[in-house]
Amino acid sequence: MTNADFKRIENELGLKLPAAYVKIMSDFPDELRNWPDAPGVNRSEWFFTDPQQVIDVNREFRKSPGDFVKKPEQYRQQWPANLFVFGRFEKNWHAVDVTQDDPPLVEIENGKVGKAGQELSFCFTWVKYKHATDWQKYKQQPKQPKKADKPAKAAAAPLSPDELIAEGRRLARPAVALHDTGKKYAAVWRGTGVASPGKGEWRHWISIDTSYLPDNPRKLKGVVSLYDWFADDDRWGELKVVHDAKATLPRKTDGTKLYAQKFDCLPDVEAVFQFGSKKVKDWAKATSWDANAGFNMSPVREYQAEVQSQHPFATNDGTYAMLGGWSWCFTWCYSIDEKYPWNLMKKALIVLTIAESEPWLEVFDDGKKFVTFSRIT
Repeated sequence: MTNADFKRIENELGLKLPAAYVKIMSDFPDELRNWPDAPGVNRSEWFFTDPQQVIDVNREFRKSPGDFVKKPEQYRQQWPANLFVFGRFEKNWHAVDVTQDDPPLVEIENGKVGKAGQELSFCFTWVKYKHATDWQKYKQQPKQPKKADKPAKAAAAPLSPDELIAEGRRLARPAVALHDTGKKYAAVWRGTGVASPGKGEWRHWISIDTSYLPDNPRKLKGVVSLYDWFADDDRWGELKVVHDAKATLPRKTDGTKLYAQKFDCLPDVEAVFQFGSKKVKDWAKATSWDANAGFNMSPVREYQAEVQSQHPFATNDGTYAMLGGWSWCFTWCYSIDEKYPWNLMKKALIVLTIAESEPWLEVFDDGKKFVTFSRIT
């Protein structure tokens, strides 16, 4: 956009655009208009680049906010003049408060308005990172040869929901869910990390008392802290795990104290078909079950409902992170043609972050070192 475009938007809408927005859109990269094909998803609209579209969208919000927002508690019923919509992704509209130079992102989703917690400048950095990783993944997909007709498979032996659930319970692993209330102080979320990462733009996610790890193959003592690199450069999103055998969790912290709640963690249904009994594997093979088309068929539907009622990743019960157990199967982070690294599920899960994610951060221990992953869809 040009200076004339910014003046036009400001005059038409009667507002002053934030400095961060003007900076971003003044030099908006052309490549961000072109994303890999994704059916039903228009990622290029994270930031509207057409001034007329910006004006039209904001006029519509102001004219009849009820069409977009159902009387949100955070804002008065009349659409506030200081709120400016600059883009969207799927059903989420993105807006900012124009009274701030680098305002936090506001998301409007399914009639609810809420702050996403990150500044506009960071949102742009994240979009650039996502654009690069999406194209990298897309280009790595191998071309598929024409498939020959396959011989018909033998009929599957019946597998009931109760049998599949019983198999999942057989494979269940001990785990700890971390909440901000309780009696067993097990971790610190955000704020200042306990085990120091050293110099650099490191952002603290969580510090864990290792005595609460359900699976601790190296018998670690003290505290493990997890950080990501939070600077606008080519290291953005890099993860770092620091172990301090002599550290303890602080009595007072500028972060959030988390408390341990033990539970038995069921594996996702995909993991059951990977690690389960011969009968379960034979059923999956005979029915050609896969994650791309099979979640609505019985007994998968009933099993997945059982998992989603218990696994902290799916319950939305206020869990900040989980220790041990089964991590979620992030198979959607891999293309159809890429093999999911199932060997990860055999390693000890140190932590899976849930709150304030994505990215969802995973830390495994293979018995010699930490293995980290940052999951972004």
